Amino acid sequence: MKIFSQQQLKDWDKYTIQQQHILSVDLMEMAANACLKWILEHFQSNEFRIICGHGDNGGDGLALARLLDNRKYSVKVYRIKSDRYSADNISNLEKLKLTNVEMIENMDTFFDSFTVNTVLIDAVFGTGLNKPLTGLPLTIIQKANLISCHKISIDIPSGLSSDNLLPAFSTAFKATNTLSFQAPKLAFMYPKNEAYVGEFEILDIGLDPTFTINTPSSYCYLQMEDINFIKKRNKFSHKGTFGHSLLIAGSAGKMGAAILAAKACLKSGSGLLTAYTPKFGELILQISVPEAMSKTHEEEINFSNYNSIGIGPGLGITPSTKNLVASLMANYHQPIVFDADALTILNLNNALNAIPKGSILTPHPKEFDRMFGTSVSRADQIQKGLEFVDKHLCYIVLKGAHTAIICPGGQVYFNATGNPAMAKGGSGDVLTGMLTAFLAQGYSSEHAAILGVFLHGMAADIALDETSEISMMPSDLIANIGKAWRKITKKVGV
Repeated sequence: MKIFSQQQLKDWDKYTIQQQHILSVDLMEMAANACLKWILEHFQSNEFRIICGHGDNGGDGLALARLLDNRKYSVKVYRIKSDRYSADNISNLEKLKLTNVEMIENMDTFFDSFTVNTVLIDAVFGTGLNKPLTGLPLTIIQKANLISCHKISIDIPSGLSSDNLLPAFSTAFKATNTLSFQAPKLAFMYPKNEAYVGEFEILDIGLDPTFTINTPSSYCYLQMEDINFIKKRNKFSHKGTFGHSLLIAGSAGKMGAAILAAKACLKSGSGLLTAYTPKFGELILQISVPEAMSKTHEEEINFSNYNSIGIGPGLGITPSTKNLVASLMANYHQPIVFDADALTILNLNNALNAIPKGSILTPHPKEFDRMFGTSVSRADQIQKGLEFVDKHLCYIVLKGAHTAIICPGGQVYFNATGNPAMAKGGSGDVLTGMLTAFLAQGYSSEHAAILGVFLHGMAADIALDETSEISMMPSDLIANIGKAWRKITKKVGV
C-alpha cells in the first residue's frame, strides 16, 4: 500500500471526482459514512462531541455530526470561527442546520457536559496543515488534550503534517484512534507521533484505485497483498533446492541466540542449515536443534559452500570474532545478513564500507546511531540510511514499531505487522534466521527483507492471540511462523 504525499492525496481526490463523475461534497459524504460505519462498530456511547475547523476536514466533521444525529445520537458541534470557510464546509453546515444538532461557537463552554462516556472527535485540520497551530485552534486543541474521554481524529490529528516524519510542530490533538482515509500518512510511521495518532485505522472511502497504480511513491506500508512474489515449491524439489544456510552465532552465555536463529531459519524453509559456533556450544546446538548441522570455530570452513550466511546473534565481541567477521568478508562476496554483535564489529573494524552488495543490515535504533552517528529523528535516520544503501547497494532493516526496510533507489517499506510483545531479547535473532533462510531459497535481498519482516511480525500477531504482550516469548514467534506462512500463501494463492 503506497503512502502518498499531501499533494498526491489532493490529486487522488480530484482524480476520483473526475473518474466517478461526482462532486467534492459527495466525496466528503463518502468519507463521513466510512467514519460513521467504523464508529458504530466500535462504540456504544450515545454522546459525541465534534470540533470542526473551517476547511474540508471540518466539513467531514459536520457531515459526520449529521449522520450521527440521523441515528438519534446526542451530538454537539464546536465550530471554530473563521472568515474563510471552504465551500463544502459551508454546504454541510447548511444541511446540519436542518437537524437537532447543537452548534456551539462560544469556546468558553468547551468543557461543559463531558463525561467518561463522551467520544470527542477532532475535525479541525486535515492533511493540508503545514505550519504550527496558533490562536484559537491551538487553545482548543490544548484544552481538548486535557479532557479524559475517548478521542478520535478524522484523517490525521490536527497539528500533524502528513508529509513530515518529525513530531508535531508544537502540539497536536492526542487521539485514541485516528481514522485515516484510504491510506496511512507518513507521519504515522514516526515513533514520537504515537502520542498523537494512537491506533490508526485505514478506511476505504471509495477513492478510485487506478490512481495508485499509475502514481509512484517512495514509501509503502506493507500489506499482505504486497507479498505477491512467493516462490511455489515444485513436487520434485529436494533439500538442495532450497539452499544451504550458514548461521555464525553464539558465545559463552549466549547460545540461546544461536538456537533461536537456527530454529527460525529452518522454520522459514532453508533446505539445509549449518550453525557455526564455539566448540562448547556444539552439544547445546545439536540437542536443541537436531535438524541443524554444526561446525565449530576450531574447524576449517569454506564460506563459499553456502547459499546464504547470517552472522551476529549472540556472537560476542572479542579479538577472535573480529577476525571471524574480517575473514568472512574477505572470502564471501554474496549478500550477508549482519545483525547484533556483527554490526558492532563492522563498526569497530571500520568495515562498513566493505560489505558485499545486497547485504542486509538489521540494526535497532541505538545500533543504527552507533553505526551512522546520532540522529535527531527517525526521518534523519532514514535519510542517512538511504544515502548509505545507495552508495553500497545494500539494505537496512531499521527495527522497531513499523520496521523500516530502506532500499537502494530511495524506496522505503514500513511494516504493518507486529506488536509491543516483540520488545524482548531474542526477537531479532529470530528475524536474522528468517532473513538468512529466504536468501538461501533464492529470494532477492529486497524480497527477503520484505518477506522476513512481514512474516516475523505476523507470527507475533498470531502468537498474541494465545498469550499476552507481557508473557509472549521469541520462541512463540518461531512456533507460529508456520501459521503465518500458511496465512500468507493462502492469501496469494501459492
